[in-house]
Amino acid sequence: MTASSSATGIRPIIWADDHLKLIDQRVLPHEERWVDCRSAADVAEAIHGMAVRGAPAIGIAAAYGLEHLGFGPETLFDNLYLSTSYKPEPTGSGLWMVGSALVPLYKPLQLTLKPLAPPADPRRSAIYSVAANGGRAYVGGKWNDDGSITTPLKQFGWFRILTDTTAPKGSLISRAGGQLRFSVGDDLSGLASYRLLIGGQFRLLRFEHKKAVLFTIPGDTLGPRLRGPAELRLTDQAGNERVIPLNL
Repeated sequence: MTASSSATGIRPIIWADDHLKLIDQRVLPHEERWVDCRSAADVAEAIHGMAVRGAPAIGIAAAYGLEHLGFGPETLFDNLYLSTSYKPEPTGSGLWMVGSALVPLYKPLQLTLKPLAPPADPRRSAIYSVAANGGRAYVGGKWNDDGSITTPLKQFGWFRILTDTTAPKGSLISRAGGQLRFSVGDDLSGLASYRLLIGGQFRLLRFEHKKAVLFTIPGDTLGPRLRGPAELRLTDQAGNERVIPLNL
């Protein structure tokens, strides 16, 4: 993370070896004084004490203090008073609360979470947002060498790290009117890609999201005819793949 520079060349936020240094905006422009922050509590005190002001500076300072959020200079619309919490769970993941879902972000920030215990299968594990009704939505993430996971975040809320090892499901439900229709679904991360091959040749499909239905396009003369051996390949966002053999 790089601190921004002012017109006078003063860098208001500096990482000095092992701690954060903030320009004390309470005494500007008459004096140049620095506040040393060696913990998240020090950063919080500097923000609440008005030593650091303005949405970009507050966001960047908070990110250093929390070590879990990375704000850019255009992430926020206005000043932000950020609340976070963590609730451990027997699964080892836990439940994170980061801000309020009612607070909009102008541009994405970087969210980094570190579970108490690493998942058994990091390749299939990612960050998910959690709704009040129990619903879950895939957010994503890239695992780091220290056992944490980082992802761009477009909305505050509640988050868990979950593992999806189940491949998507699909079945042919209709072939009337010269058209194929497939019912598809995934129990967690959601469908990422699909591919229909007939006799080894690609045939175009369309996806109706609300009904979770894949269908061929009537009158499509570019692809192979809807006859003979075929296969439908479904892949979810965790990388699980299912190949469904067909005989059309």
